[in-house]
Formats: sequence, structure tokens, C-alpha cells
Amino acid sequence: FLNKQAKGQIPATWSNDARDILRELLPEEIDGLSNGVDWIDDHFKGSCISPFDAFQEHIVALVKQRCYDDALIPLWDMVNHANGPHINTNTTSWYDNGGIKVWASQLIREGEEVFASYDGCVDCSTTAREWGTLEILRDFGFVEGYPHR
Repeated sequence: FLNKQAKGQIPATWSNDARDILRELLPEEIDGLSNGVDWIDDHFKGSCISPFDAFQEHIVALVKQRCYDDALIPLWDMVNHANGPHINTNTTSWYDNGGIKVWASQLIREGEEVFASYDGCVDCSTTAREWGTLEILRDFGFVEGYPHR
């Protein structure tokens, strides 16, 4: 199953040439943090994963793309990102005593996509104000359509 998931979706897993191009476009640091192009190399390779194991790198990338804060939640990883009127779910906080609860905020018809905001969630703190295109691309591997909000 994991090997069938698309590879190379987030910049940290792009080819060296592609990451070099992105590095030219981005500031070296954003708010005192790395621009995110090399976070797998900087934080995982050689410590948590083998520097030459593409499968392990792929797993780290999948977890980052699919996790909710610091956890993988069954089915929740299939929820797509949107902001504004497309959001059709609500949640409680992941940190509530009963854990996270998710429910439809409007009628979701069979076959319709389920949406939540990846940067405007209950547990996202100031992320909605501070995140933009770069952070969504870095962590989830896509660029939002306009308007963002």
C-alpha cells in the first residue's frame, strides 16, 4: 500500500536540481526556521532513517503530509484542504480529553469531497495568520488555488 502512494509530492523529497531551484526562490530562513526544502535531510537522515533508504524517506514524507499535528488519525488523512465556503467539517481539539471529534458542518452528499482547513484548524493557533503558499507547499505538497481565504 505505502509503495503505491505518490512519491515526490513535498519539496523535501524533490530531486536535488528541483530543490536547488526552489532554494533560489526562497529566503534561507523564514521566521528563524529553515525554509523547509531540506527538513528531511536536516532532521531525519542519518539519525532516524538511513541516508540512502528511499522507502524510509517516503514514509517520513507521507506522515508529514497526512498527519494532524503530531498524530495519524484513520480516515482523517483523506480529508482535503480548503478554506472559506468549501469547508464542510468541524472538529474539536486533538487535545480535548475525549480526543478529536469530527462532524459534517453541512450536508455532504455521496461522492462529494470532505474538506477541512489545514491552516485554520482548531489546534492551528496562529497558523492561519502566519502560513501562506510556502508553508502549504512545504508541508503538504500543493499550492492553494486563489483566493486562499
